[in-house]
Amino acid sequence: VWDARALTCVASLPLGAAAPCAHELAFNHNGKMLAAAGADGEIRLFDVNAARLVAKWRAHPKGHAATSVAFSSSAADACVFGGGTDGVVAEWSLRSLRASLGAVDVRDVCGVDTRTRLALDPAGRGVALTSAVANGAVAVLERRDGNRAAANDGDAAPSKAPSGARGGQAVSLPGNGA
Repeated sequence: VWDARALTCVASLPLGAAAPCAHELAFNHNGKMLAAAGADGEIRLFDVNAARLVAKWRAHPKGHAATSVAFSSSAADACVFGGGTDGVVAEWSLRSLRASLGAVDVRDVCGVDTRTRLALDPAGRGVALTSAVANGAVAVLERRDGNRAAANDGDAAPSKAPSGARGGQAVSLPGNGA
């Protein structure tokens, strides 16, 4: 973590003993939390002020990297979204230790690449994706309970990767690849 005015390092955030490449980083709405999408398929969550790892979880199966990560835009819906080389975009609540809230497989509409990135709409209902190997896409994740309702309160991150049926919808944006 760098002080942009003084151009000095003020803290280091530990990725672990066998530190994986962090494909993407994202701050939460107030800049106090930082998420890292790792080449090892895990998402790590850091408390920036304390300069410590507070949680990590396997976001994608072994052999697949987590390539993108984004926080929901408000504290009221404290969630992390992530994409990976398995072609799955998933959502996790930061307020409970449950498995992913929802996931959608975007391989058919967006392709899979380590440079795939995502961005959330301000309401946190839709995900826009870019890909260096195929078309871009827009996806809407359907939560496992069938809703897009806000998550419950708490501070911990989930520990399970998305599995089972892939809900939601994804639509290709032709001509937006590479």
